[in-house]
Parts: sequence; C-alpha cells; structure tokens
Amino acid sequence: PVRQSPVVPHTFRNDLFRCIVQGKDNTLWMAGWAGGLTSYNTRTHEWKNFKYNHQRSAPETRNIIVDIEWKNDNELWIASHDRGIGIFDTRQSEFRFLESSSLLRENLPLINCYNVLVDKEKNTWVAHERGLSHISIGSNIFPFTSLPVKHSDNALFFGVTAVIEDTLRHKLIFGTEYADGLNILDKKTGALKNIRFETAKGEEKLLLVNDVLRDSK
Repeated sequence: PVRQSPVVPHTFRNDLFRCIVQGKDNTLWMAGWAGGLTSYNTRTHEWKNFKYNHQRSAPETRNIIVDIEWKNDNELWIASHDRGIGIFDTRQSEFRFLESSSLLRENLPLINCYNVLVDKEKNTWVAHERGLSHISIGSNIFPFTSLPVKHSDNALFFGVTAVIEDTLRHKLIFGTEYADGLNILDKKTGALKNIRFETAKGEEKLLLVNDVLRDSK
C-alpha cells in the first residue's frame, strides 16, 4: 500500500482513513479518524495533511472527519464528529464550520455529523445524530450587480431606486438617489448616458429619482 510514512506500532497516525474522493490535478482527498483531511498527488507522490484543531491533548478525540463530498470545484463538504458540518477550501487550505450560524442550529447539531451527500439535483443532505437534514448555503439567489455612475454625493453608498430594461434596444434605464439622477446604460457597448435635471432655487443639489415609468410608446 501507499503510505505517507511507515507504520510504527503504538504511535498516533493520520491515515486511519474513512472515505476518499478524487479531485482535479491528480489529487486524492481522504478523511481520517483523528487525522483531519489528507491529500495525495498521484503524479508527484506528495502528501499534505490539514487539521482544524491543533491542540495536542487527547488528539484521538479531535479532527475526526468521517465523510467528505465536493461542494464545487474548489471546496469540500466536511462531516465531522467533533465540529459538525463544515467546508474546506482547497485553494486557501482553510476550514470553515457552520456552527456559528443560528439558522443552522435549529436543524443541525454542532457535533456528530456522519455523512454528507450531494444528489443529482445539487441538493446537499447531511446525516447526523438527530436524523437527516437538507441544507442550501451560498446558493447566490440574489447576486449583486454594480451599476456605474459618473458622480456620487455619498461615495459608494448611493441608492438605485428604479430599473427598467429596454430589451429591444439593449438599454438599461435606472434612477438613483445621491448620485447622477437618471441614467441610460448601453448593455452592448457599456456606454453610460446621464440625464441630469435642475433643482429648485435654494434647494439642495442632491438628485433623487423616486421611480421610472415605461409609457405605451
């Protein structure tokens, strides 16, 4: 067998592996009992070990990962006995556990998660001491899109109050508050046209567009 180090009787080991998944770049990822997460490059034969708890006392009760599953190309779901459900970023070599989320505490225990599965419809399921839970984190349902303005009276903290899309002309018309007022963005060229308007004499120069309407023409 391929081992990171020779077997030495009566010593603590990191390679009591419970599961294995294949990654890109010829890398195998393995989860171990009290051994954390280990990667092995089948081309270079390089081993790497990652742990989230580095306390030396009672090592057999820490870093107990019992199942892993790909979340995306660069992140692994982690099911552990001592920290519950988490995510490992393979690019940053960083663990993030979900125990701090109050939304998850109602459905997931902070310890004793046994298995994680991503089904064909990309749903994530976790088996734990209380049963089975479905989780959906970072689904990006409402992605943020930055709209350009030429001037802002409040730095980055201006508001977009209304948006109309002209699909025939590939235009995006949007109103702002504490910025340019009314804007027309050409989605094909990226050109931005600003339509400013005068304020009443003696009033502040701040431009606030409350709404934009499309007429029948």
